[in-house]
Amino acid sequence: MPLLPQKPCQHPGCKQLVNSPTTYCPMHRKLKMKNENASRDRGKRFYDKRLWRDRIRPAQLRREPLCEACLMKGKTVLATDVDHIDGNPYDNDEENLQSLCHECHSRKTVNEDGGFGNS
Repeated sequence: MPLLPQKPCQHPGCKQLVNSPTTYCPMHRKLKMKNENASRDRGKRFYDKRLWRDRIRPAQLRREPLCEACLMKGKTVLATDVDHIDGNPYDNDEENLQSLCHECHSRKTVNEDGGFGNS
């Protein structure tokens, strides 16, 4: 069986030749894998439940300790839940979070999606 011709590594500026079907030299293959894994890890941290539980949720409840829906009705009730205003659980910007009591949060969830969370 004839050998396929060698071609340059696809990493910009690298002139090392590699055998087909390989596209990167050994050094740049490791670098590419490391970068791909790092970008996957960044995504995992963004969706990390511990980050929500230990930092984002408590910070919101410290900023706004009272239920915002009850305040609009003239009632003063301690907030227990943190709600994503737009319903997107991955958008943790302060502007997208509101403190609610459990009753108001449950009511909002039922009104928006039947009480089953986002699909």
